[in-house]
Amino acid sequence: MKTHLIIALVLVSTFTFAQNSEEKFEIPKNQWIVGGIINFNSQNSESEYESSNSDSNQTSLFIKPDIGYAIDSNLVIGLMPGFNILNFKHDGSNDEYKSNGFSIAPYIRKYFAISNNFALNVQGEFMYSYQKNENIYANSGTNFTSESDRNSIFIGVKPGLTYSLTNKIYLNANLGSIGYYSDKSENNEGIVSKSNNFNLSLSSSDLYFGVLVLL
Repeated sequence: MKTHLIIALVLVSTFTFAQNSEEKFEIPKNQWIVGGIINFNSQNSESEYESSNSDSNQTSLFIKPDIGYAIDSNLVIGLMPGFNILNFKHDGSNDEYKSNGFSIAPYIRKYFAISNNFALNVQGEFMYSYQKNENIYANSGTNFTSESDRNSIFIGVKPGLTYSLTNKIYLNANLGSIGYYSDKSENNEGIVSKSNNFNLSLSSSDLYFGVLVLL
């Protein structure tokens, strides 16, 4: 709760300062922008017990390109496709979890100048995502597999901060999201679960960094 409150106060203060600032941060009209986010992680864990050891391995990859076009000064429309994959294996039991999916998100993003190099941005978007999950239980020797498909929709706003390293290269940080989520999942046994909610998520776990390049 404290983290949410601190980030919210920072955003409100930043927005107020941006409205009154005479400094000029500008992404020019008719400018193409490319960039995005990429995150790769490979992790090995080992646990020691009195009679045995247990190892686990996890590999994940997240890619989300950003392709945009400035229809006006500091106003960009664009598209963000995404791809992710996760594999987790427990060596002791040979149990395994696999997940892969994709997303597509058209957006409109407005930049509010704070200084020559710094700006608050607010992004409105519609995002659809699909995720396929697979649990393989091999410990019993039956090799039982549980699968599920998940479809999600998000409609809302994502605040962020942008800093220009040069007049062509920008660092961008997404600070969370505010909006409507709809989620539906179905497993291989035909069990369906649905959820719909309006959610405010502003925390350090939702902090993402990316790079944008002006062409």
